Amino acid sequence: MSRLNSIHLYRHTLRYLRSPDLPFPYLSPKLCYNARDLFEIHRYERNQAKIKKLIEDGWQDLGFIKAWRFLEKDLLDQIFRGFGNSGNDAKVNFSKNNEK
Repeated sequence: MSRLNSIHLYRHTLRYLRSPDLPFPYLSPKLCYNARDLFEIHRYERNQAKIKKLIEDGWQDLGFIKAWRFLEKDLLDQIFRGFGNSGNDAKVNFSKNNEK
């Protein structure tokens, strides 16, 4: 049963990461690589409790990524600046007074 659940999570994750719903398409290749790598790392895990926890964490992480589409574009640009070309080269000021 865990094997089927993990395959379902794997396929669902990659489908979403390749879909147009992902707010930053330039992150897709890196996120897909990371997802595949994490599944490969745990491929031979036999501890059922650990497998269950990994699957629960995977669904939670996917939910977090899906929630990105509900954030404002400016906030997303600030979070992911430096990870690709989002089309926004604005600088963020982190000083206490927000002075330029």
